[in-house]
Amino acid sequence: MLSTVVYGISVLLASALTARMAGEKGLLHGLVVAAVYTAIYTAVVLSLAGTAGITDVILRALVILLSGAVGGIAGVNRKGKVKF
Repeated sequence: MLSTVVYGISVLLASALTARMAGEKGLLHGLVVAAVYTAIYTAVVLSLAGTAGITDVILRALVILLSGAVGGIAGVNRKGKVKF
């Protein structure tokens, strides 16, 4: 459960940064980042544990794709600089 949250947060931040740098089409950029991350994740899981539960892999892939889409949209819609 915790690893799924970490995957989701990392993809959200990566897609937000990518969409922010692109400046437009945040949903597309976010989904592309998430799709690449999902492909790498799936390849690693299947190579290390060939008997991985398919429902776990599908659930984690959906979380990754959803957080990528949200991050991409948020990255494009973000205005101004971050102030600390």
